[in-house]
Amino acid sequence: MNEQRTQMIKDWFKLGVVEVRDYTVGDGKFPDRILVESRPAQLLAQAPDTANLVNVQVPEVGPHVLAAAAGRSPEGMLAPEAVEAESAARAVGEAARATGYREEEITAGYLEKLDPFRDAR
Repeated sequence: MNEQRTQMIKDWFKLGVVEVRDYTVGDGKFPDRILVESRPAQLLAQAPDTANLVNVQVPEVGPHVLAAAAGRSPEGMLAPEAVEAESAARAVGEAARATGYREEEITAGYLEKLDPFRDAR
């Protein structure tokens, strides 16, 4: 039993997602609704185990992202994607120097739900 648990923990990314689906064949061999396990969409074995250990919020990107989401992009304003990419790269570098984590272990960007001032922008 312990070996099974260890194997499942080691290979968790190979497991599919179980969802309720309608059985539409209509032959009566199965109930109208059944549980179906999907196959994972991509192999996660290629992602390093240490990817995204540190997440950094980049609040200065907020106005650019929120303006673009609202369909407002003032002339002379850089594209939100460019501002976010540049700011995220800078934040990743700073976080790596400050924490000792490698850059590939750090993710940075603007997440609106984490911005306490999003409604005031």
